[in-house]
Amino acid sequence: MLYPAMLLGFLFCLAYLILNLALTVVGFFVTPVAILFGETKLSLTGVNIFSAPRWLWLFGNDEEGYDPNWYRILHPTWGVFKRRWVWAAFRNSVNNLRFIKVLNPPPQMDKIQYRRWGDFYFIWQGIFCRFVYIGKTGTWYTLGWKYWIIDAALPCKDIRKFGVGFGARKQ
Repeated sequence: MLYPAMLLGFLFCLAYLILNLALTVVGFFVTPVAILFGETKLSLTGVNIFSAPRWLWLFGNDEEGYDPNWYRILHPTWGVFKRRWVWAAFRNSVNNLRFIKVLNPPPQMDKIQYRRWGDFYFIWQGIFCRFVYIGKTGTWYTLGWKYWIIDAALPCKDIRKFGVGFGARKQ
C-alpha cells in the first residue's frame, strides 16, 4: 500500500503548492500594507520582532519578523521598507501558513514512517509527506513537508513544534 500513499502524498504536495502560489501572489500586494500597519510583538521564540498586524497574520513571520538582524547585515544599503518587503513578499511569502497545524502538523515520531530506495527517501506522517533525493555529490533535492526520519522528540528550540512547514528546494 506504499505506492497509493506516495501518489496521494504527491497530489497533496501539488495542491499545497497551488494554494501557496495563489497566496504568494496575493502577498505581493498585501505585504506592503502589512508593513505599513505592522507591529512589534514577541516571536514564537520570545524575541521582539516587527511583523504583520493581527488582521494580516497569515502574511507575517512569527519566527523572525520582517527585519531579522542577519538580513539587515546582508543588505545594509537597502531602505527599511524595501528590505522588509523583499523579505516578506519574496523570500518568506505567506510564512505563517506553516503554523496552521491542520495544513502543517508538527512531527510526531510515533506517526512518521519512511522508506528508502538507494538515494531516494519517502517520509510521511499521515497524508503529509516529503520526497528527498540525495545526489552523488551530497546535494539534497526535496519537496514536501519538512519531516525527517530522526524526528523523535523535538528539542525545545525547534521551531517545527509550532508547525512543520513546507519546502521545495535544492539544499
